[in-house]
Amino acid sequence: MIVNWHQKLSSACQTQIPRSPSLTDIQHCPNRDKDLSVANKMKWRELLQETVSPDIHFLSPAVSSVIFCLLVMLLCVIMHKLSNLFLPGSIKLYALDFFKSVAMFTYPLAFGLTRTYHGHIGYCVIMVPINVLTVLLMTEGNISPVDNFLFTIKGQQALWKSILRIIIQVNGAFAAFYLAQKIMQLEFHEDFENMLSNACISDLKVTIFFGFLIEMLGTAWDVWVWSLSLSRYHRINLIIKMTNTALVVCSGVHYTGMYNQPALATGYTFGCHGTSNVEHVFVYWIGPFIGGYIADYISENFNIKLSSNEVKQKDINKDKSRNQEETKNTSTKHLKKNN
Repeated sequence: MIVNWHQKLSSACQTQIPRSPSLTDIQHCPNRDKDLSVANKMKWRELLQETVSPDIHFLSPAVSSVIFCLLVMLLCVIMHKLSNLFLPGSIKLYALDFFKSVAMFTYPLAFGLTRTYHGHIGYCVIMVPINVLTVLLMTEGNISPVDNFLFTIKGQQALWKSILRIIIQVNGAFAAFYLAQKIMQLEFHEDFENMLSNACISDLKVTIFFGFLIEMLGTAWDVWVWSLSLSRYHRINLIIKMTNTALVVCSGVHYTGMYNQPALATGYTFGCHGTSNVEHVFVYWIGPFIGGYIADYISENFNIKLSSNEVKQKDINKDKSRNQEETKNTSTKHLKKNN
């Protein structure tokens, strides 16, 4: 779940999302909005310069990323909680999907900044706790079109409902892109200005078929790991699985962006220069859907067999322990009789 941000973000004032690389599609922001952005930047800079050091002009990459994510988290958690409390049941699920998607799909831009300066280790150190905390705070809602696809395949959810939820998730990714641009205008880090001005370029750096395989296998592995119970403690279980997701992203980010999430890929790169719409759907939608199906098949069959074997092994161990105990008791009785 990461975006190679320095290759794709276009101007915050373009007319559509995702942005076209054509300069004719770019509109200038109203002067009023620009003045407000400058005023906001001046406020936080002046505050830091007065309270910490007059030499501060930008924050470090890690601090900028954390503040970026916390602002997004605060906004989305509040909206998520309010939706859960006040919205009627008929639309509540879709609102929860939307705000959770906005949060999880906005973070990767900040994670990308951290990777640029601190490598994959820095990325994992920031990504894992932020995402785990978000999942713990927003327990309801779903951000994955792959999950909805599997719900339909297994008869757990009607097709129309899965399609509607997927549409909501994709719109959450579009909203995440827009929200990220607004926060970047505060320019906590000097690279934010460049991130806003760069053209929209596809993350697919390999052949279409190889990209399809990478996204399919990455999604398959990730979905399968998330189907496992790796710890009896919920939080530790989440940390392990999120760390696995981070490592999967790191393994393929320089080839396809390693999105693992079709909605995220579409919200950020659909229509971008370098990949046609058909190629995008093939790599970032069909690939993960097939990968998710493979993972679900394995978890439904292999995991059950594995669990059955574990139960059998436990029964065998119990029988062995019982036999050993009976043998011990018999030997003790025999010795007492002899005495």
